[in-house]
Amino acid sequence: MAMKTESTYTLAKLLETSTIGQMQNIRRNLQLKGMSSLRKMELVEALAEKIPATVEERMAFLTKSQFELVAEALKKEGIVQINEALLEDVFYYSSLGYIHPLKDEESAAVMPAEIMEAFKAAGTEENMKALNRNQRLFDLIVIMLHHYGAVPLETAKAEMEKEIGETLDLKWLKQFIEQLSEHYDLFHLNEKGYIVDELVMDEDELIRKQESRTDLEYAAITQKSSSNVKNLEYIGRTPEMKELAGYLQKQYKFSNEDLDEVLGQTFYMALLEEPPATIMHLYTALIDFADTEEIQELVDRVKKVVDHTGLWNLKGHTPSSLVPKEAALKVLNA
Repeated sequence: MAMKTESTYTLAKLLETSTIGQMQNIRRNLQLKGMSSLRKMELVEALAEKIPATVEERMAFLTKSQFELVAEALKKEGIVQINEALLEDVFYYSSLGYIHPLKDEESAAVMPAEIMEAFKAAGTEENMKALNRNQRLFDLIVIMLHHYGAVPLETAKAEMEKEIGETLDLKWLKQFIEQLSEHYDLFHLNEKGYIVDELVMDEDELIRKQESRTDLEYAAITQKSSSNVKNLEYIGRTPEMKELAGYLQKQYKFSNEDLDEVLGQTFYMALLEEPPATIMHLYTALIDFADTEEIQELVDRVKKVVDHTGLWNLKGHTPSSLVPKEAALKVLNA
């Protein structure tokens, strides 16, 4: 079937194929007021007028990766071929009325002509540069939350400003985080002013533990680490993990294959918040320890890895949680 040209797909015509419920969701997502009691065609007309006007403000909060679908639509007369990688983006832009499913094409969606024109008008040099800046900020948030689970907004703001070399408006940053939350559902900004990873089961307890750690210093986020933000194994290669690897190679002559295997298992057990004593079972299966002092040395190194591995960097471990020699002996004899 031949695709229509972009001029055929007007916002009003596409909205007509939506239900009143779907259009009301778009209205709420765009925070458009005074339309809740409109009938269907009145709502179509009102949204067709208002939606394009929201694009310029929304553009200021988009990241480079979020803009990729828009760029694809602009290149192909509004038509977007839907695949698994784009589903999240298609859903997000659909919730704003910027993208609409094609009823006669199961795997395609379309951006109305008015929305494309609005994005073209908003594609200033300043806004296009902001896409890269915003992507950097998003990556920094993700990597901080991977390490800490929850981060005070003011702390995150200071780390971001240090990394990008510019001052961020706090009100803008809150809106940025809220819109990222709507798109990806990875984190949220809570009432206490913390950005919290959605994987956190008990955010109050995590925050309590963080606030009890008066010695806490948030780790520096480097360009190299945040550029690999999607590679969780890379993020796990902390200085403490590298120190453990060097110790195992020097002290026990681990092969590269055995080293990769045991470090990988150590990393993922740490992610699951297994205590150091449990993780030590990995090593007792591979090492014949001579005495309790030797096993305590390794326990101390494993504990450092656990305390510096996300999810989360802060697991409530304190000096009192160090495994004593008596517990180490039990592991040795298990």
